[in-house]
Amino acid sequence: MSQRIAIASSDGKNIDLHFARATSFYIYEIDQKAFKFIEIRKPSAANSHDESEFARTLKLIEDCSSIIVNRIGRGALAFIQAKGIRIFEASYPIDVVLKKLIDKKIIQEG
Repeated sequence: MSQRIAIASSDGKNIDLHFARATSFYIYEIDQKAFKFIEIRKPSAANSHDESEFARTLKLIEDCSSIIVNRIGRGALAFIQAKGIRIFEASYPIDVVLKKLIDKKIIQEG
């Protein structure tokens, strides 16, 4: 079963954005064998550390079971984890991280 993952990236190649400052999330569908780019989603307001903005951003990517960001603050991390969404911090190319998620079997069958 596939899952959707939201990745904070400015260029679609590297994971280089902080969650609260993310201007775009690249959405990927991933399963135990492969991943596929779906679309880009843009939050209405970046650079906010307010829970209402966290909630608005999460609404934008609510179909994603995991989020990968370069960095995330403690407040946002706690808020997102309380919603049952997995968070990963990474600062590598997107394809490298997605392949590692598959190879390490971090993405499990539903």
